[in-house]
Amino acid sequence: MIKTSSWFKQPQKQDIEIWRYMDFAKFVSTLENKGLFFPRVSCLEDKHEGSHPYGNIDFYKEMYKKIKEINPEMYKSLQELDKILSVTGKIATDWTYINSWHINKSESVAMWKLYSRNTDSIAIKSTYSLLRESLNNSEENVYIGKVAYIDFRKYKKIRDQLKPFSLKDHSFSHERELRAVIQKIPIGNIKTLKEIVPAKGDEGLWISVDLDKLIESVYVSPGSNNSFKELVSKILKKYALNKPICSSFHDKDPNYS
Repeated sequence: MIKTSSWFKQPQKQDIEIWRYMDFAKFVSTLENKGLFFPRVSCLEDKHEGSHPYGNIDFYKEMYKKIKEINPEMYKSLQELDKILSVTGKIATDWTYINSWHINKSESVAMWKLYSRNTDSIAIKSTYSLLRESLNNSEENVYIGKVAYIDFRKYKKIRDQLKPFSLKDHSFSHERELRAVIQKIPIGNIKTLKEIVPAKGDEGLWISVDLDKLIESVYVSPGSNNSFKELVSKILKKYALNKPICSSFHDKDPNYS
């Protein structure tokens, strides 16, 4: 079911358009599994996902220095707490899962290039409200919100297991990401948690959703030929999804009139 958190800011418009770009194999996998794939954060390419910004280093160093002068006993306690938070923060990346969408009123050439490796790729078009509705029936607790883009070199004051997964460095701001997040950190002491690792091959979670309700339309990537469009049509029929298949706007002939 959908959970709320102040860390995840909601779009102002419920019907705002969202897009999910993928190659054809992942599209078929989505239909076959009748759901959305949430990759484990520690398996993602961006190694900074789920980490704290570097501004925290100087901020807490200065804060602890002042506390040490005022209250040495509190300083010792905070140092121990700091070690625990550091460990649990790293562990969280093994037990947090993310499903990402691109917010835009129309398709994006940049997203086609980033998330589709060839011309035989597709983009699912949906809306924020449909995604929420689709995931609200899940047995898992799901947080949904816009990613906040920050300067990882300067930003500070984050001490939370969930908030780091709502942030990315501003160098990724072109992604305009809306993400759904599931966190399943095991309960236990630090020693126990260090010994608990995800099963081998556990790269993520499949969450069942009503794809017929979630998907508004399917776009084929720029440069796709008619045979690929026909293949996508056959696949949709196979899985009983009567959805419009759209050619990319970028395949239209230029207008010089």
